[in-house]
Amino acid sequence: DKKFILCSCHSTINHIKKYVAQKIYSNQDRYKELDIVCNEEILGKDHTLKFICVTKWKNKVENLILKILFKKINVN
Repeated sequence: DKKFILCSCHSTINHIKKYVAQKIYSNQDRYKELDIVCNEEILGKDHTLKFICVTKWKNKVENLILKILFKKINVN
């Protein structure tokens, strides 16, 4: 299994969440169960990777790391 995703800098957080949901759950509709975090902050769905690099990662030397968090969803 890959530990990273290679994608365009124009990809939005929603694009990435849908891709990951498809890979993990085999159902892209479950993307709302995922959050993507940078510097302990949940990223907005319409933010592009380019925007994140410019606003959240400027003047940083280390690699940009985004974490995926899984939410618990109550199904009643």
